[in-house]
Amino acid sequence: MTIPLANRALLSLAVGAIAVGLSGCSGGDDARASESSIAADDPPGAALPLSIGGQAAEEGDGQFQIAVNCAAALDQTAERLAQMSSNPQSREIALLERAEDHFEVRAEEARSNDSEIVGSTAAAIARRRNEKADATTEQAQLAIACLRRFGNDVGSATGAGVTL
Repeated sequence: MTIPLANRALLSLAVGAIAVGLSGCSGGDDARASESSIAADDPPGAALPLSIGGQAAEEGDGQFQIAVNCAAALDQTAERLAQMSSNPQSREIALLERAEDHFEVRAEEARSNDSEIVGSTAAAIARRRNEKADATTEQAQLAIACLRRFGNDVGSATGAGVTL
């Protein structure tokens, strides 16, 4: 599966749209001004571990759980974005859904390879969605981390480096 340049740009836009949606929770212009002056002194990449979604990538105890968590977070985030959007069929939402499908497949593959995992993948994703229904900010942060992981998965599968 190849991600054309346009889709990589779209992936970046989706991450940006989610980040903009979350920015309502941040401070005002003074906070942004002080962040930009601090950021100028930091070495490249220093803020990534502290960025939105930077810590969320570690959520889950195995490939199955990570994939389930990502699928649920992406589904919830796509739904919330569709509710806020004037175009619920936007390319950004379609990209979130494509990433969700990717993680559903990964969860199913992990479940098939582990005889100790019982129950369906769909049920595990639905259960996770219900558990985290009220944690919208946390799920949006996880969705950003999952989009990064999706970009890396697709990039490694095609031999193309995809960065967000």
